[in-house]
Amino acid sequence: MKAILVAASILAGSLVSTASAQVVTVVELKSDVVVQPFGLTVGKLEKLAITDAAGTRLGDIEKVVGTAEAGPSALVIDAENSEMKYIVPLERFKSSNGVITVDISAAELAKLPVYAN
Repeated sequence: MKAILVAASILAGSLVSTASAQVVTVVELKSDVVVQPFGLTVGKLEKLAITDAAGTRLGDIEKVVGTAEAGPSALVIDAENSEMKYIVPLERFKSSNGVITVDISAAELAKLPVYAN
């Protein structure tokens, strides 16, 4: 598993100043790990399209990341019409009838932490 570093506050869903952020090691999860609340495996989630609540496509799920201890905690979104990939906490997503949406706009997505691999 490839380890990456992100601020613990990102994984908890709250953003804090860089000076007070704690750094934790997160990993890309194996393809057979089930990700709640979706009830889908990492392998099935990766490359699914993500839309906002209005149905506007924001991008695709590139990776599922988390800690070895706690499991999945965030999705890495490969943003539509951009070279950037953003880390979005799981609690920002909803699933209904097989469609995964996120409660943020493209502009808000662009303000989230960038995933660097």
